[in-house]
Amino acid sequence: MSETLTVSQRQVLNFRLAGQHLNQRLPAGSLLEAAEACGIRNTPPGSAILEMNTRVGGITRAAFEQATAVDKELLNTWSIANNTYFFPTRDLPVFTSALLPDPSDEQSWRFLVRATIAVYDKAGVQVGESIKKIGEVMGDILAQGPLPKGELSTALSQRVPQDWLYWCQGCGAYHVPETSFRLGAWWGGFCITPGDGKDNLFMRTDRWLEEKLPPEMDRQAARRELLRRYLRCYGPSTVTHFAEWAGIAPAHARQIWQLLQEELVEVNFAGKQTWLHREDAVKLQAAPSPRPVVLLPPYDPYLMCRDRETFLPDKTLHKKVWNAIGNPGILLVEGIVTGIWRPQKKGKHFLLKLEAFAPLSREVCADIEAEAQLQAPLRGCVSSEVSYS
Repeated sequence: MSETLTVSQRQVLNFRLAGQHLNQRLPAGSLLEAAEACGIRNTPPGSAILEMNTRVGGITRAAFEQATAVDKELLNTWSIANNTYFFPTRDLPVFTSALLPDPSDEQSWRFLVRATIAVYDKAGVQVGESIKKIGEVMGDILAQGPLPKGELSTALSQRVPQDWLYWCQGCGAYHVPETSFRLGAWWGGFCITPGDGKDNLFMRTDRWLEEKLPPEMDRQAARRELLRRYLRCYGPSTVTHFAEWAGIAPAHARQIWQLLQEELVEVNFAGKQTWLHREDAVKLQAAPSPRPVVLLPPYDPYLMCRDRETFLPDKTLHKKVWNAIGNPGILLVEGIVTGIWRPQKKGKHFLLKLEAFAPLSREVCADIEAEAQLQAPLRGCVSSEVSYS
């Protein structure tokens, strides 16, 4: 193994920004290139187009709908950390089945449903086999045609053993635990498609894609590729942070890490031992400078880093950036967190309310206002305004 690299925080931030196409926008039409980095998060629903806007020039709602609903080059389903993501259709195994533990790794399966593990313990069943069965039943139900989530959940609850269900206080009914429902997507069996009204429809992936369905991929190859992409977007990193980002069990993450171990190089970052893919070592040391201003939407993939002190050294500000619900957007100036913002829509007018952590120059304010103008039409607005505090 080559000599250990030592890098600075500035180098790491520049590398991550470039890896996620936040150092400069990609040319218009580059939606696949933007999404293949580490996916485009769509939690909450509808946020993906705003994240695309930070990475690709000339984004329009029509272009986004063409890629997702017509050409079907981008697929939407549950993926990283059980959040909904858009990713290239060709990468379906990388963002779904690569996350699944081996069938015999029951402890890793138990980790995935830890919040409702009592349901499975009471039923006396293996979690891995149960989730597989849930996925198969969902596929059978959706073979009859697409369904809204509520109808699919109801039908599923009627088809699985009753002791696999739990009482949901919010719904006022017994149904399959939400996490178990979502894990059905990790089998690659169903995806989320546009509906006629406000509700999206769940549809079998093979029925939605038809001839566009990508070929099967060896599970180990898919796992290696998932880790490569993680490291190119969030590296240098550790196996612990990889597990937290992916939402998988530590043991499962270590198994994936071992598959790629020979391709990794050690990096000394902030006095800690971290790792990077060897092909990216030169890029890390010579990453390009970030663009002057970036308005990250709330829950942008860039904010999913697990070493939050690298992204924002001032820990007193962490609660402003990462909340349980209602996270703000983030202002980056030269790649540095410089404020938070929240959107407000008044009719056809978009108001961006900015709280700056430091004084802003006239040039930076002009860039912020230009970025707000780019967001306005994506939010159904014809005008925009920025208020500063």
